[in-house]
Amino acid sequence: MASNVGETHSPTKPVKAHFISGLPRSGSTLLAALLRQNPRFHSAMTSRVGSLAERMLSTASEDNEFSVFISPEQKRALI
Repeated sequence: MASNVGETHSPTKPVKAHFISGLPRSGSTLLAALLRQNPRFHSAMTSRVGSLAERMLSTASEDNEFSVFISPEQKRALI
């Protein structure tokens, strides 16, 4: 994230997004709290992206009876 210091958002320059995740007791909650103190950053404790990815992977897994309808190529494209 140090590369974003001093940069401002402009319509012609794409905004960079960084996703930070962590295991329990790894310091990710502390990092999110620190980032929330800076108005240039958006930081949330949880994200819907994680639950969406988890649901997608469970649907495509071999344990799901409907996974036979998802080809290996489609599974690779999802990941």
